[in-house]
Amino acid sequence: FAYTQRQRVAELRCPAWLVYRSTDVLLPHHERLPALPDNVACVIEHEDVDGLHRRMDAILAQTTDVLGACTATLAARQVEGWQRRILATAVGEIAVWLCPGEGGAVLQVHAPGQHPLQPDQVAADARTTVLVELPGHGASSEVSAVPDAATMQAALQAICTQLLAGKPLEIHAHEGACSYVLALVAALGTQVSGVVLHRPWLLDAAECQTFLQQLPDPQVHRAGGHMAEAWQWERERHLLWPWLAPSMEARRRVAGPPTAQVHANVIELLRLGRQLHALFADVAVTGLAEAVAAMP
Repeated sequence: FAYTQRQRVAELRCPAWLVYRSTDVLLPHHERLPALPDNVACVIEHEDVDGLHRRMDAILAQTTDVLGACTATLAARQVEGWQRRILATAVGEIAVWLCPGEGGAVLQVHAPGQHPLQPDQVAADARTTVLVELPGHGASSEVSAVPDAATMQAALQAICTQLLAGKPLEIHAHEGACSYVLALVAALGTQVSGVVLHRPWLLDAAECQTFLQQLPDPQVHRAGGHMAEAWQWERERHLLWPWLAPSMEARRRVAGPPTAQVHANVIELLRLGRQLHALFADVAVTGLAEAVAAMP
């Protein structure tokens, strides 16, 4: 309602319809429109809401008839050298990207609460590489089980058993996923040849508490406030350390994140919904630095 640049309507290049109901409080504003190009039509619908829906159906039918047949393609999901796999596990179906290789294997575990890693984000490796999409993330099924560390461990161990059995395994964990590494190494034993932690969260008790207190509220708001809050939190965590209270000291001296990255991560947060806090409660943990240093 605060957007006053009505002249933008005259700059539309795609076919567009402006439909006003005769009982709509916004009807008088159609007189304020500038001269419209031929591809933009403005009409007044004198019937009720059902009449408006019939009008919209007719417009869509007319438009699609002109467009003709359209063939969809899934080429974007086909990546050379990679296979898309869905694995049945005790905690639901888990999606992975698999790149077959020789010798050992690499397991990439993305940051919980964020969009899973994609093939173009991972450096080429001659070994078999698996990009896991954690339960409740990406194309993996939404699970009724709490997305705590135990659920994640069940999924990760199932992937290793089904796809990587007998291969020397190097585990790469990103950000909050680093908290899953200790138990996974203990379960796999000598199969693990190495561990790489990418931007691990090495937090103390006060930082963990602050982080959890500042998480976005997952309660759905009728007006969509939960979506705006999730967006704001996701963007701000790139600009302010999320385990510190907002202040000058919490600033991260970096450029703002790409909008597409924020959007993709917000979708993951919204999918988690009420389970969001349970997920992060097992990710924001203390003593990780000491535990990793004590690993054999």
